[in-house]
Amino acid sequence: MNFQLEELLPHRHPMLMLDSILEASTGRLLAEKVFQPDDYGVSEGHVLAGALIETMAQAVAAIQGLAAASRGDLPPKGMLVGVEGLTVLAPVNLGRHLGILVEITRQLRPFIMADGSIFQDGTLIAKGCLKFFVEGGPNEA
Repeated sequence: MNFQLEELLPHRHPMLMLDSILEASTGRLLAEKVFQPDDYGVSEGHVLAGALIETMAQAVAAIQGLAAASRGDLPPKGMLVGVEGLTVLAPVNLGRHLGILVEITRQLRPFIMADGSIFQDGTLIAKGCLKFFVEGGPNEA
């Protein structure tokens, strides 16, 4: 996996919410993020729930980008269209490494559903189900 995030995602600073991809397989990805005080989505020292959602969403988009790159294609265009069951169990500590684990659970193009979880120091701190609209492409990630 020798891709830069900018090759897989349309997002750029300050809206690029992932720092690196740690592991990836078909339909599943583990990414990393360290939130800093001046990052987008941080307000008065707190990471907003919307930033956690966006972080998981970008991890799912990275799955799609990797799949496209493996076929020699550009990443597909898409958007987050829904979030269900978002639960934030603990606050994010700024400057600490977060693990963002996402897995595509269902695809019926142009729609994709994925489960996302965020871990800090091995402890689950947020989870939810994300729904996406993705243009074109095959029915697998």
